[in-house]
Amino acid sequence: MQWTVDDVKAWLLWTLRQYNLPMISMEYFALDGVALSSLCEEEFQRRAPQCGCTLFAQLEIWKAACQELESRLDMTEASRWSSPGTSASNDASTSNNCASSSGDASDDEEEEGDPTPPPTAGGKVATRGGSHIHLWQFLKELLASPQLHGSCIRWLERTKGVFKIEDSVRVARLWGKRKNRPAMNYDKLSRSIRQYYKKGIMKKTERSQRLVYQFCHPYCM
Repeated sequence: MQWTVDDVKAWLLWTLRQYNLPMISMEYFALDGVALSSLCEEEFQRRAPQCGCTLFAQLEIWKAACQELESRLDMTEASRWSSPGTSASNDASTSNNCASSSGDASDDEEEEGDPTPPPTAGGKVATRGGSHIHLWQFLKELLASPQLHGSCIRWLERTKGVFKIEDSVRVARLWGKRKNRPAMNYDKLSRSIRQYYKKGIMKKTERSQRLVYQFCHPYCM
């Protein structure tokens, strides 16, 4: 992660405000992005005892999102160079397809779009607002706060990315509230989760169990 010390500070302050976390001593996190990424969860807890686990989990989500964005950009660039002379027509076709399909997504479909970008230099964090979040990010957000949401969703095997939804009604209600969709229910939410099997974000567990899911690498980090 190519963050400066100021970028790291900006991300920390934004995360603390976003999730109503207690203030921490910034001097313990006077690090650049590479150094911050190298810290383990125990080190986060040592430097920020009250909210280190949450900060670590949120950083892992950002890292996975950045990797996904870089992967998409690489694939787009490779696609352009693989078909010389056709990029203009492809761009026009893509534009037309987007225009014709805008607004057609149903309430239960996962919105497409780039992952949340990292904070920019100068202390400003590029964010798309509370409702513009992917479902996989939202689930990891809940998992990162077991003291608040442990009764409705919890890790079974954290290192493998396996988790269980204990209260499907509550999780769906929280997701609907975040996305401003009062009609959200678990049937709709589970359809979005199944779409992740095709995208390589989640996969079926080795033993099929009800309401048990597994993140793929690097989303399980």
